[in-house]
Amino acid sequence: MGRVPAEPMTAKPFDLAILGGGIMGLSVAFEETMRGKRVAVLDPNGFGGKASWAAAGILNMRAGVLAGSPFRAFHLRSVPMYPEWLARIEAESGLKVPYTRAGDYQIFLGDPAQDAETHRILDEREDQLRRERASRFTRLSEWPAFLKPYGAHGPVRLYHFPDEAYVNNRALIDALVAALKRRDADLFPAARVTRMRKAEGLHTLEGEGLSLRARQVLVAAGAWCNEPLGLLGLSMPLSP
Repeated sequence: MGRVPAEPMTAKPFDLAILGGGIMGLSVAFEETMRGKRVAVLDPNGFGGKASWAAAGILNMRAGVLAGSPFRAFHLRSVPMYPEWLARIEAESGLKVPYTRAGDYQIFLGDPAQDAETHRILDEREDQLRRERASRFTRLSEWPAFLKPYGAHGPVRLYHFPDEAYVNNRALIDALVAALKRRDADLFPAARVTRMRKAEGLHTLEGEGLSLRARQVLVAAGAWCNEPLGLLGLSMPLSP
């Protein structure tokens, strides 16, 4: 993917500059370009090359609303909306993003009536399910037919969570980048910001061969957020 040159400082400022080109940063950029915003995405390592590349693509639905958390409630509402969102990205990019809602199994080997450690582990799991108010799952005491040929011999306890879904995160990265190119977003792979300053309501971002202005800046660098935040004298308790 080629580097897009920075625009002259006299050019019209971007509405939003996003620091971090993983799935989160690219997704925000996609939504904002769909709203007519002029967006720039910058990443010192190329797009989707860190956690977004290594992730398993699991869309977790197994727990309930942990302690009534508004964020958890938001998450549980969001996951069922994923197919419609992917359809929009596929339509804009012309690329297919594999997605399936195949469910998931959590497996514990051993007989809790005979083994104290198995009993303790299952008690902890049951306590967690009660605390999280999980509801959509099934307890099983034998391997399902499709897993039985591969399962270990002996007693087993399983929890089946039917709502678990999976997305091909690497295909999603490619589709988001393609969609953003079609929407004329400005993409800056391999672009490291080394200086940020704000004056007259505009943020100026500078680096080697890079100089642009934006009305708003979003840091979407995940566990690497402290690198751009450090330019502002800020930090968060995060590490890769």
